[in-house]
Amino acid sequence: MILEREKVCAIFYQIRAIHQCHSIFQIALSARVKEWDTVQKLGDVFVASFSKSMVLAAYSAYVNNFNVAMDTVRKSCANKPAFDEFLKEQQSKNSDRMDLAGMMLKPIQRFPQFICLLQDLLQHTPAGHTDRMSLQLALTRLETLAGRLNERKRQTEQRHEVRHVLKNLNVKYSTKATTASTRCLIRQDDMLQK
Repeated sequence: MILEREKVCAIFYQIRAIHQCHSIFQIALSARVKEWDTVQKLGDVFVASFSKSMVLAAYSAYVNNFNVAMDTVRKSCANKPAFDEFLKEQQSKNSDRMDLAGMMLKPIQRFPQFICLLQDLLQHTPAGHTDRMSLQLALTRLETLAGRLNERKRQTEQRHEVRHVLKNLNVKYSTKATTASTRCLIRQDDMLQK
């Protein structure tokens, strides 16, 4: 075994769910292209495919685990020469020579790419076209989704920082709110003692 199952799961966390989201999108998009002469719409396919809660859940989990995944790859390459050699061999077989880190960035880059694509489609879609409103809605939904992913990532990073500070202070941390407010203020300063 080149790499332990737990490490493989940490590296590829939520990849199957993300693949499922995009497989559904690809099926819907292919079906739409087959009837292109009569329909000529794409916006509703984007809206239907990326408005599902499973998309936000899968991508949030992937993005929030990304640093753990990259750290696992880095440490595994350093500690397991067979794994490092395997990755190099796979990269050399890959037509674009992309390494694992580059491939792991692809899901994170997907929504900004879709947003740019929708902006371009809107720029080249006449005002009276039947797809104009659904393209605008799709753009709004994807921008909202990207914003929610960023917000969830920010919240996760804040929770990790709080845990880190409390751990250094040797204080136990609970994710359950102990008061009516779920807000807390932790201040960390450097001090000089004279």
